[in-house]
Amino acid sequence: MISDAFFEVLAFVPARTVLLPLVAGGYITSIGCRLAPSRHRRVRWLSIVLASLGAAALTVSFVGLGFALQPGEFPYVDELELLPCVFVIAASVALAPALIVASFYRRSPRNV
Repeated sequence: MISDAFFEVLAFVPARTVLLPLVAGGYITSIGCRLAPSRHRRVRWLSIVLASLGAAALTVSFVGLGFALQPGEFPYVDELELLPCVFVIAASVALAPALIVASFYRRSPRNV
């Protein structure tokens, strides 16, 4: 059931949708990393997880909006099966740029 939904995600979600979690994951992480030194705190690794979850939620909302604006229904796909798979894929894709940004900020000399 999960594997079928995964292949349906690949069939119905455009490939350019992967750009949104990449960009959003890096940007959300950079916001948290820029705020940490101003609060006299070190950049935490938890910001990576939170940023990837935020980017995944943003991606799911845009994909759901795209499905809602389409006329008609998808005959082979149920949105309740499709959107959690999009969430998992987007969260895993958003981990890479979040990790890069957080490691860059942790190595900077401004980090407390």
